[in-house]
Amino acid sequence: MKTLFANFVEGVASYAGSVFRTSMPSYCQIETADSDISLVTAQGTLVSGLRLNGFNFPIGPAEFEEVTSAITRTLQSFLSNSGHSVDFFATVDPSKIRRKLSVLSDGVRNTCDRIGLQMDDVITSNENALAKLTADEALYLVLWTRKSVISKNEIGTEQKEIMEKLADLPRTSKSAQPYFSALSSVREKHEATIGSILEDLKNSGVVCEMLNSREMLRIARMEIDPEFTPADWNPQLVGDRIPVVQSPGILRDQNKRNLDFSDMQYPPISWQLFPRDAQRINSKYVSVGERAFAPVFVEIPPREITPFSVLFDKLKTAKLPWRCLIRIDGGGLAYTSIKAAFAPLLSLTSSSNSKIAEAIKALRDVEFEGNTVTRFRMSFCTWAPADNLKLLAARSSRLAQIVSAWGQCEVREVSGDPLFGMISTVPFITEESAANAGVAPLAHLTRMLPLRPSSPWASGSIVFRTLDGRVIPFQPGSSLQSTWNYIFFGRPGFGKSVQMLNLILSSCMQPGLNRLPQVGIVDIGPSSQYFVNMIRESLPKNLRHLVGGYKLTMSAEHAINPFDTPLGCRHPTPEHKAFIVNILSQIATPAEMDKGYSRMSELISKVIDDVYEMYSVEGAKATPKRYSIGTLPEVDEILSRFNYVHDSNTAWWHIVDFLAGAGENHAATLAQRYAVPTISDCVALSSQVVDVFGKITVDTGESLPEAFSSLISSATRDFPNLSSQTQFDIGEVRIAAINLEEVAKSGSRSAVRQTAIMYMLASYALTKDYRLSPDSVPSMRMPDQYRSYHMKRARETKEELKWIAYDEFHRTSNSEAVQASVMVDMREGRKFNIGVILSSQGAEDFPPAMREFATGTFIVDAGSDNNARSLQKFFGFNDTARNLLTQKVLGPTAAGVPMLVSLTTKKGVFTQILVSTLGQATRWALSTTAEDVLVREIVCSRLGAVEGRSALVALYPNGVQEANERLKEAGVSDSIAQIAKEIVDFRVAR
Repeated sequence: MKTLFANFVEGVASYAGSVFRTSMPSYCQIETADSDISLVTAQGTLVSGLRLNGFNFPIGPAEFEEVTSAITRTLQSFLSNSGHSVDFFATVDPSKIRRKLSVLSDGVRNTCDRIGLQMDDVITSNENALAKLTADEALYLVLWTRKSVISKNEIGTEQKEIMEKLADLPRTSKSAQPYFSALSSVREKHEATIGSILEDLKNSGVVCEMLNSREMLRIARMEIDPEFTPADWNPQLVGDRIPVVQSPGILRDQNKRNLDFSDMQYPPISWQLFPRDAQRINSKYVSVGERAFAPVFVEIPPREITPFSVLFDKLKTAKLPWRCLIRIDGGGLAYTSIKAAFAPLLSLTSSSNSKIAEAIKALRDVEFEGNTVTRFRMSFCTWAPADNLKLLAARSSRLAQIVSAWGQCEVREVSGDPLFGMISTVPFITEESAANAGVAPLAHLTRMLPLRPSSPWASGSIVFRTLDGRVIPFQPGSSLQSTWNYIFFGRPGFGKSVQMLNLILSSCMQPGLNRLPQVGIVDIGPSSQYFVNMIRESLPKNLRHLVGGYKLTMSAEHAINPFDTPLGCRHPTPEHKAFIVNILSQIATPAEMDKGYSRMSELISKVIDDVYEMYSVEGAKATPKRYSIGTLPEVDEILSRFNYVHDSNTAWWHIVDFLAGAGENHAATLAQRYAVPTISDCVALSSQVVDVFGKITVDTGESLPEAFSSLISSATRDFPNLSSQTQFDIGEVRIAAINLEEVAKSGSRSAVRQTAIMYMLASYALTKDYRLSPDSVPSMRMPDQYRSYHMKRARETKEELKWIAYDEFHRTSNSEAVQASVMVDMREGRKFNIGVILSSQGAEDFPPAMREFATGTFIVDAGSDNNARSLQKFFGFNDTARNLLTQKVLGPTAAGVPMLVSLTTKKGVFTQILVSTLGQATRWALSTTAEDVLVREIVCSRLGAVEGRSALVALYPNGVQEANERLKEAGVSDSIAQIAKEIVDFRVAR
């Protein structure tokens, strides 16, 4: 009896609270979650939501018409009656952007901590720069489906079924979450509708995703009381683990000694969403915890149909925090039935009644033509600290002014109940709204909905921004792309090299890395050397040997033998052999010729097989190279220590096998350099090569084998760094840059040929271990003793992303061999987790196939309008993107480097005008200006990388070039040293 009475009292109290709105929970209509993607109200209405990330292309007038028409078609079929409603909710908060940027950087910071890279100042600097120009924002679509979508008979039948199910279950409190609320037929229609909307929006170019029930409730609570809501807050829902009973007050019968199922209750959603009650400050404002809210409502809709972007831009300029909820109810004319009946009768008494009758008639004509008419309500809200009502009043007034100027609408700040007004701007929790209702064609309303640019990535080690301040994360090398081929182009001075280096730097800090990635950079000039030196100085001393910058010269001390094989391998892998064929083909092409001799590549392939067979230790024709004491004193010493016995027949391969078996892998690698063939060994051809190719003659009158031998002999004289055993090897260096300034010339055909050979040689030196994989180890031709060694190496690097970057790529434009080699990596690099980065001065520097295989294009300079049109024709971006490219991409500014970015992902092609905004510490870290580099290296060597960059930013935030010029004009000879001393002394004094 007691329990029945308690239930009765509880029910009466709950009803009274909901009617008189005595507390915040009484405004919540959500009872529980019906499924993973749906919430349900006490009336059986189902609620689902989509996160609308935005569009993956720029929106201009033409695109705006296409997009709004597509959204209208998506919504109109089910908004023809009152069974459905749709909310569009948008929120922007500049104060939350620092937290968002910090969260985006968490993975990057964790990586830096793990691998020892001191970049916290760079990360923080970027966050600070972006925070000044961006705001946190979100956009959601909410679908409400009522029981009226099915017939009354179906409602009665299914409600009876629910009552029968409940009869078999223990009774729970009226305030607890119910076990069953939604009708199965309503659920089917609701889930089909929200699924259809999701697919239609995706097909229209909207990047969107379904929210789950917990996410919807978390979003709602964050809008209600963000200061009191943890980022990982999770609601307690039916089906979760039974909550622990913490107080006897929650028991159904407090006199019971043992608990049963009826004592276990899921706390009501309303209690969970409103952890603290609200205080009505006055008729306009309400506070929840430390935050006070000021709702603003559209009283009379805009007289002119104005895109939401106009309102958004004005609100951004005002730097206000705000949110907006636009509710669209189906069956709009049904809400005008009373006015439609009385307005014509009363038209004689007032002109207003006559206008109402005419308006309703016009709406009926619109609907008769097949267009959907809907009811809509618009609610806005801003906020401020609860102890600063003056600021709240200013923001509320400014918000009202801006909204009223949007299409000439009328607004009001008073709702009678400010708490209800605030709740009217919170998504997912109530069907009710304090805003005044209007009726309009759906096609008009969709033109006033918020449309925003998007990013396919939720997080990334690079964070761009849009021109209007939206954060756009990007993660190079992510699984969202099938390949990782990125090209940068633009005229000198437009920032392409810095942007390329920023992408490489971000790849070194990619979330999830456990050690430095493998990065190779080929450059003409010292820029990349400066970059890797900066990385090196940012590492602990015990890791600095893993980073190196080198300047290649045409000397024997920089000799690189392309015939080197992995430790123990008697023959090259297929990929390695293809490289040797390419470089020998380049060498065996006379400088005055554009293409090599016919069938020369076939001859070269045979020659390669022959020389490896000749200098192997297996086979009847093998004549391995003999070990000679004194050639490698380091190896001699180790052999002596092991008491190794050798004679005149001992081959270098025997030495290699012995040292590797003894665990001396480094010494074995050195010895192997003298066991493998060199280019010089290719001059003497086998009789089989002469027999097969000897009858082919070339333009000089020589046979093809004679021409090959002659050209190879010339190459051994012309390229000392190519014709002997390897002396230059990056070893275990993981991040390396090679400067080809001295060996890559331009001008004559001979210089172009030399440049191509040096590009290929440098690429080989940097990437020779990139293609090792567990699948390739079994087929490698080597003794079994090496298989476990190489399998271990392959497994360690299998999942690692490896990068090869080429700056000044236009220097390869006349070399088909180099570009063909790069194309192989762009086409097949995915198999070995290889990413390719290219930078040059114009799109024409990249062959059409290369541009086609690029999955990321960064255009930092459009050039002329004709050039922009050519770029549009090839890359396929829309007219709006082309216009923005010529109008906005005009070179670096104080706010960053604008560029057109096109990224091909598994979700589609993303094309936007983005801005790369780097902090002052980052600009100092990436600067390649000679004066900046010299000063940076001196200062960082004395103060350390982080302290050094901090001091540089403090005294010379924009670089030292101007200061250096002033000192030189004043006659100071050691200006760089003086500037560096000034910076060091400044930091020490502090």
